[in-house]
Amino acid sequence: MSGGGSAPQVSETALQEKQSDISAEQYKYYLQNSKPVMDKYIAQETDPTVKAERGRQVAGQINADVMSKVDPTKMSANPVKNQKMLSNLAGLKPAPKYPARARKGPVS
Repeated sequence: MSGGGSAPQVSETALQEKQSDISAEQYKYYLQNSKPVMDKYIAQETDPTVKAERGRQVAGQINADVMSKVDPTKMSANPVKNQKMLSNLAGLKPAPKYPARARKGPVS
C-alpha cells in the first residue's frame, strides 16, 4: 500500500489555457448577442396573444381571397344561398349530417 499524501497537481498547458479563454469569449458573445435575440423570438412565438393575432390575420386573408371571387350579380337576399355560394368559392364541402344520438348517463 502506498502511504498517504497529497494528490499530484496537474496544471493546465498553454494550449488548454488558450482554449479556455476562447470558450469564455464565445460564451460572453453568446450571452450578449445571441441569447437576447433567441429569448425575444421564443417569447414572441409562445405568446398566446401573438398566436391569436396571427390566426385573425390568416382568417382575414382567406376571407379577402374568397370575397375577391364573389360575383356581385349572384348575391342574394337569402343568407343561406349566399353562404352556400361563399362555401363553394372557398372550396369548402358541407359537413356530413349525422343522426342525433341519445346521451347515456348524466350530462355534464
